[in-house]
Amino acid sequence: MSVRRFAGREELAALVREVYGGDRRLAHVDRLKGGSKKGVYRLTFQDRGPAAVLYIWSGDEDYWDAAHLERPEPFAHGSGLALFRAAHARLAEVGVRVPDLYFADDGRGLYPADVALIEDVRGGTLEARLDAGDAKALERLARDLRAMAGCRERELGKVALVESGQPVGRAAPEIVLEVALPRSRPDG
Repeated sequence: MSVRRFAGREELAALVREVYGGDRRLAHVDRLKGGSKKGVYRLTFQDRGPAAVLYIWSGDEDYWDAAHLERPEPFAHGSGLALFRAAHARLAEVGVRVPDLYFADDGRGLYPADVALIEDVRGGTLEARLDAGDAKALERLARDLRAMAGCRERELGKVALVESGQPVGRAAPEIVLEVALPRSRPDG
């Protein structure tokens, strides 16, 4: 079993300089829970300005099948900077509030993996807000869901793949039925 290698402060210094210039220096790099296909890190700075969140797509950060190939099916492994950028752009385009994208790089010149640096949006989970009686959170969710429902495409699939001419090519009900039914086994 190989040892996973995660990002640290020293490794991210060049990336921070590229994005923010020499005025901002990293104070802390905290690896956050929740990323199983990419690393998710909160970057805080010595100047106490706003923190940022860094996504890192690398083999060390992906806890799923390392031998996956990107396929257009909706339930196939879907991860990576290209998919993130396309989905981020589409959501913003239809009016859904998404974190600002400060920087994205797939050239691996500043870090040996694809990375995206985004706005650090805090405020708790939707569940916690609803438990606290925050009706505005539910209103915002309803507005965003209406915006997404109004975004229709002729083809099915991940935004980046549909835009690049690689749609699924099958109907959604067919795919859902295939996933929902147990697969017949030749030995049983």
